[in-house]
Amino acid sequence: MRSTGAAETAGSRNPGVVIVMFMDGSVHSIKNSISPQTWWALGTMAGGEVVSSDSY
Repeated sequence: MRSTGAAETAGSRNPGVVIVMFMDGSVHSIKNSISPQTWWALGTMAGGEVVSSDSY
């Protein structure tokens, strides 16, 4: 598959959640209702965002 540089969304066969592995090796279920700002904050390291676990 050729990369287009476009952002892609996560997908899952689990109803209502997507399973995500974090860089510390932990695995979390992320709700489909997560806000785009929180989703992007979880995917950045240099942004310095503090994300509460109840927001995902």
